[in-house]
Amino acid sequence: MKEEYGREDLLEIIKRDALFGYLSVDIPEKFLRDRAFIIEALKLNEDVYRKLPEEMKKRDKEIIILAAQKTKDWFFLDIDSSLYADREFVLGLLSVKGRCICDVSKFIEIDEEMLLTAIAQDYLAASRIPWEKLQDREYALKIGKINGRTLSHFSDKFRDDEEVVFTFASRSYRAFECASNRLKNDEAFLMKLLFANPSCLAYAPKKYRSDRQLAEKLIEIHPYVYRYLSAELKEDAGFALKAVTRFPELCYYVPQSLRENGAFLSGIAAALNDPALPEEVKAELKDRLRLKDY
Repeated sequence: MKEEYGREDLLEIIKRDALFGYLSVDIPEKFLRDRAFIIEALKLNEDVYRKLPEEMKKRDKEIIILAAQKTKDWFFLDIDSSLYADREFVLGLLSVKGRCICDVSKFIEIDEEMLLTAIAQDYLAASRIPWEKLQDREYALKIGKINGRTLSHFSDKFRDDEEVVFTFASRSYRAFECASNRLKNDEAFLMKLLFANPSCLAYAPKKYRSDRQLAEKLIEIHPYVYRYLSAELKEDAGFALKAVTRFPELCYYVPQSLRENGAFLSGIAAALNDPALPEEVKAELKDRLRLKDY
């Protein structure tokens, strides 16, 4: 006999199962008829979508868009093709899952607003830009302001164009990977770009990732740049402390030798006793650095 769960108990199970990427229970019929419950449950766990009635998965616009936003899979695209006649639905779908523009285009003609909506959400949607526009400098600048990561889709001639590269890379450091060697080694251009987007250091020549004075300036602007410093500079306790106390996930890049360094541990202890540092940051620091005695 199946165990019956109340609304709140079932939501708690759904939330717990989300940590493991699945849903371990079936949703009772009475809850499947409750849209408010379904919407709340789907926000907690993407796998709820698999359990829904076919009619809801194929035709309920709000739930389809929510599923598109939550899920990593593509099964949600098996929807009633008549929904694509609803322009607002299509725009809503593309605004949360831009790359599905390829599937949408099988049913309707994609216009410029739809394309730009999709690109803003996911750089991969730039694959639908017409070839002639990929050769158009003004159009490239327009798209670069919407999603900087799309530079790789445009004509190679733009990779040596300072304004184009700056427009894209100042918004997404990954665009700088596509820049020409000339621009990567143009120190004046590089400094201008780095102070606009310090993470571009990831694709700068090696000597700049080892430049202590430059690192001091960039890490003040955005501590995440610690991730891209040379191995030697990652050993600097000051740099590491500025990084991990702002972004605890950067503990992953702190070398083991530094984790056993007295100056670094003293700095962490001071941070953990700092009332200005949010408690959730302190907890994450202790967890990521495996600290038990603080």
